Amino acid sequence: MNISMGIGKMAIIVAIVMMLSAIFVPAGTADKLTVTSPHVASIYGMNIGYHYLTANEAKVLEKTVGVKNPEKNYNQIVDGHGTGLAPPSAQDWKNMVGHLRVVNTVNAPQATRGSVDLTKEKYFPPIGNQGQQGSCASWAVDYYVHTYMEAKEHDWNASSGNLSYLMSPAWAYNRIDSGVDQGSTFYDNAMVLKTWGSATMATMPYSASNHVDWGTQRAMREAPLYKIQNFYFIPETSVVTKIKELLNQGIPVAFGINAKIPFYNDPSSYNYIITSNQYSTDLQPDHGETIVGYDDSISANGDIGAFKVANSWGAGWGDNGFYWVTYKAFKEVDYNNQAFPMYMTDKINYHPKLLAVWEYNNSPETDVNINFTVNNGSGVSWNKVFYNKELPGLHVKMPSFMAYDITNFSDAYNAGHTNITIHISNNTVSGAKLYEFYIERYSSTYVPGRPNELSPDAGGLPTNLSCNATVDFKPYGPISFDSAIDSNVLEFFNATYSAVNWVAVPYQHHTGNSALRSGVLGESGKSILAAKMVNGPGLLTFYWKISSQSGDSLTFYEGSKSMASISGEVNWTKVSVLVGAGVRELYWVYEKNDMGNAGNDTAWVDSVSWEHRNDKVPTAPSHLNATYGTGFVKISWGPSTADSGAPLQDYVIFRGINTTNLSEVATVDANTTFYNDTSVTNGILYYYVVKAENYVGLSNGSNAVKAQPVVFPENPTNLKAKNVYGGVNLTWTAPANVKSAGLSNYTIYRAKNGTDNYVIAGVFNVTSKTNETRLWLNDTTAQKGVKYDYYVVAVNWMGESKKSNIVSGMAYGTPDAPQNLKEIDGSGVVTLSWNKPLNNGGAPVTGYVIYRKAPGKDFVKVGEVNGNTEKYEDHSVTNNEEYIYVVVAVNKFGEGNRSAEVQANPADIVMNIGGNTIHMQFAELGAYVGIIVAIIIALLYLAKRRKSKKNPKTGGESKMNMQENEDTADSKVDDENRENNEVSNMERNTETDTEPPAGNSEENKPE
Repeated sequence: MNISMGIGKMAIIVAIVMMLSAIFVPAGTADKLTVTSPHVASIYGMNIGYHYLTANEAKVLEKTVGVKNPEKNYNQIVDGHGTGLAPPSAQDWKNMVGHLRVVNTVNAPQATRGSVDLTKEKYFPPIGNQGQQGSCASWAVDYYVHTYMEAKEHDWNASSGNLSYLMSPAWAYNRIDSGVDQGSTFYDNAMVLKTWGSATMATMPYSASNHVDWGTQRAMREAPLYKIQNFYFIPETSVVTKIKELLNQGIPVAFGINAKIPFYNDPSSYNYIITSNQYSTDLQPDHGETIVGYDDSISANGDIGAFKVANSWGAGWGDNGFYWVTYKAFKEVDYNNQAFPMYMTDKINYHPKLLAVWEYNNSPETDVNINFTVNNGSGVSWNKVFYNKELPGLHVKMPSFMAYDITNFSDAYNAGHTNITIHISNNTVSGAKLYEFYIERYSSTYVPGRPNELSPDAGGLPTNLSCNATVDFKPYGPISFDSAIDSNVLEFFNATYSAVNWVAVPYQHHTGNSALRSGVLGESGKSILAAKMVNGPGLLTFYWKISSQSGDSLTFYEGSKSMASISGEVNWTKVSVLVGAGVRELYWVYEKNDMGNAGNDTAWVDSVSWEHRNDKVPTAPSHLNATYGTGFVKISWGPSTADSGAPLQDYVIFRGINTTNLSEVATVDANTTFYNDTSVTNGILYYYVVKAENYVGLSNGSNAVKAQPVVFPENPTNLKAKNVYGGVNLTWTAPANVKSAGLSNYTIYRAKNGTDNYVIAGVFNVTSKTNETRLWLNDTTAQKGVKYDYYVVAVNWMGESKKSNIVSGMAYGTPDAPQNLKEIDGSGVVTLSWNKPLNNGGAPVTGYVIYRKAPGKDFVKVGEVNGNTEKYEDHSVTNNEEYIYVVVAVNKFGEGNRSAEVQANPADIVMNIGGNTIHMQFAELGAYVGIIVAIIIALLYLAKRRKSKKNPKTGGESKMNMQENEDTADSKVDDENRENNEVSNMERNTETDTEPPAGNSEENKPE
């Protein structure tokens, strides 16, 4: 058989079991528990022989198991899961003496079967998961064992997981972990179930991160229903046989085991079975689990027969949360009673009779002692509230509301000892007060929060702790509601969804000898008194009072309508309310909004009376009409006439999608004769009727009107764009629903791509006669080669719909004109250059065509180049002729626009002088040269004549002077040459000092 468990998880279990066994287990093989059976209990048809643990036996167990060390954490994490089985405290050992039942013999009425599996029954709960909290013993005792017992008693299907059928391990664990998550013992868990009972998961949910919460008012009141009768320790003598006999009678058994053995890390590798060769008697249990079955046929490693065990590490551990331990291995686990196997008996058909209820202001911590006492005729009976106090240094507060079963006082109470006292001592919290203390008495069936009798509050409260408070609760017998309120005109009852009930009490009354008192709410909630009126119309009169916080209230309702309310501290007050005809539901609701306390924390109702009246309903409203628009329907009507004795209260508006199924949607006051209904859905046809109302009831309905609020149409869909020559072709699909206002046209919007600056590109009206719509647009106004974004909307008289999807498109065309055309003249050539067009027309430029115009002629094509060339040389020109050029770009759609014109003038000679271009023919150049030569000859001739006139006789001197001049000139030339040589040398020196360019290539060498 398979049982999937992890070693780490098992280690946790072992730790818990170890603590558990420490609480109840004797030590040493030489020291045995008493075998005699002075007591016999009949359980499920079995006779159980047992004795109470003796002081000597307790000493043996204490020596073997040890005493709980408050500074030690017994919750060891194994494979991510908590364990938590701790040894008992010294006080626990003392308490167990004379109280712990030790089983000696089990005499079953029938022979045991070969196998039993309690998990196959509907009473067994789903596998739980304690997480890393050290609450394993609480899961074993309260969740598995206790749930199975209660489910069997009440015939619940606990296997369904219904939280109302599952006992909460948090209820017990949070009371006994001393304020720290350090584990618990089987004994403490069993004591909680015996004294407090247990709340279910529905009222006390389990949280692995919360180990201090004691539960809500509902949990406190529910717990006494589910108490155990007793619990029994099974010593190791014939332990396997005894456990099998118990399981055979449907009794699960809790026990402890060590969770640190390798099996728990990987139970699948051990086939989910712990055998004797895998366990050692030296191991101390540290994890609490539950034996839920057995099978004599299981065989593993030579061991025969095994117990089935439920762990609390979730269904993902082991074999769906289970595993097996062989009989032989179990004896090693329980060596010297270390496993401390324990079972419990249920308190069958238990109905609490007396419930003590008390409240705190500024709650004390869990370091106080709480006891109840009553005189039993021969002395004092004590009832100690069982829980473990907080550890030193901790500050764990009690809840502000507490309830505890003191049914063990019933005999003394019924014998006339009616003074019951609560004792709270050893308080360390400054300002902690006992605020309220009273007793609830249940005559027959116990329904939480619905006592038959309710005591007065204890006197002298509130008072500081530590303190004693006494209730003198003289039984008065259940009082009928009619008697309590001095009237039988109404059928009074407690609302089933009320947290606590109203109770008839013989004190705090206005008239007569009794009144109805609300339940005492220790926390947020409601106590609801209900009544039914059937013979209206009439006037209902009653008296009420409240003693509570200012935020708490007592409110009277007719149906869901609040008719009157008081709050805080208000003494007896008269209320008169008109109640209409027909069946009317009436409610008195005492509502508490927080955990605080004030006054008596309750409310009262008394002296209910009724006066029948013959008032009539109003006349029906008239002339109802409706207007409508987007998201609203506004209706108006003529006023009604009220009965003189029943003033008009309001108008009630009814609406529906047909005239036969109208429901109330609104109410307006009697002075208002219109209503704007904004809770409508556009496009739906509505019908309206208005009725007038007074306290008697509703008038007949007005005339019915219909209205259909309108709305913008839905948006067009599936917009598509197709790029074509000369435009963008757009198509779309009509809206799925044009709504109630119809459809008038489509509007198409366009924006240059990415700019979001949309303008209207076109509007197309819907043809009214055929109701057909043009669902396309060819946008011929789109600039070619420019990418646009488009969307379309549907339009009715209300406005535009939402946008359709956005698409992008671009109109195709020929390119724009090339830019910046320039020319350079030459002799026999004209060189043209240009820049590409600003817009290529939506398609790449494939070439350029050059056109030329000669004088007196039209433009002719003289050349073309490809689209990547922006230059052209025209060698087909004649010098000294004037030409005009244009260039045209070409794409796949053809030639585009012409460029600007340029003029060209090729010539024989083209010179650029001073930035001006000069064109000349050769003949013109010859003439200019001849003139220049003639001018030079004339100048030389004139210069010669001037010199002759200056020196007519002294030609020698002149010659000498000329020679001198020549020498001087030569000297100047020599000086200039010398200077030039020096400069040249300096330049060469400079070149020599300059580093040559990097690299060795020839082009880097200086010339």
